[in-house]
Formats: sequence, C-alpha cells, structure tokens
Amino acid sequence: MNTIKLSYKKSDFFDEVYPVLEKFYSEATFLSDFNIGIIKYIAQKIGITTKFIKSSELIGIEGEKDYRLVQICKYLKCDNYLSPKGAASYINRKNKGGEFVLNGINLYYHDYSHPEYKQIHKGFVPYLGIYDLLFNVGFDNALDIIRKGRKDNIKYTDLEL
Repeated sequence: MNTIKLSYKKSDFFDEVYPVLEKFYSEATFLSDFNIGIIKYIAQKIGITTKFIKSSELIGIEGEKDYRLVQICKYLKCDNYLSPKGAASYINRKNKGGEFVLNGINLYYHDYSHPEYKQIHKGFVPYLGIYDLLFNVGFDNALDIIRKGRKDNIKYTDLEL
C-alpha cells in the first residue's frame, strides 16, 4: 500500500481511489477473495454490469486450457468466445481455432489499442492497469477511456500470429 500511496499521492483522484484500495487490502485474507472482491467492486463502480460467475461454481467442468473453456461455454450455452490474443498460442496448439472450432463455437480475439489519458508523469505509458487509470481519471471517467481503445474483434481465421 505504501508503494501505491507514494506512486499516486499527487494524482487527481487519489482521495477517491486510495481509500477503496486500502479497505480491500486491509480486509483480505486470501488473494482469491481480494481479487474477486476488487474486480467486482471496480466493475460495478465504473459501470460494468456483466454477471460474474466463478468456474468453481459450475458443476462437471473438467479439462485444461481451451478444452475447459469450451466446456464452460457449453455449460453456459455460449455460441461465441472472445479471447485475449495471447491465448492463441495454446488454443492453436493442435489446430487453428482449437477446441472451439471443433465444438462449433465462434472464436474471436480481442483487439485493443490503448487510448492515451493524462498520467501524473511525463510521457504516456500504456497498459499500466486499472489502478493507474482510476488514480488519473477517476471512477466516473474510466469506462469511457477503456471503450475508446476497443476495435472490431478479430475472427480466429484472421489472426496473424
């Protein structure tokens, strides 16, 4: 917490964001509980209304990597899966599109170009994470900035590796 405090104490939204983080850090016993709690809180606070489901809550889901993800999609009756580009290396290890294509699930990769926003230090450094965004633009403006970086999703057949 001290590192976060020293790094962001001069940011425009320090007084709004720091107490929230401090509360979560002080109350957490397990890392998983901390992660789940802070992710849900920040999502709600910035305006994301997506329902969160822990895979451990799903009965009968087995396997690893893309096979497990396909099992989750089937359980939730999903026809489409949006993946980070970095997962392509394990999804495509046997065939392009992996288990998704074999199971009739449309596979897309997220395409994101980080928009610039005012940071407290000179020069813009992208992809620092949600804490940096919140300290610099606040909860009310964060989602608009996140959305500015979205591009059309890439169909798995069009992803260049």
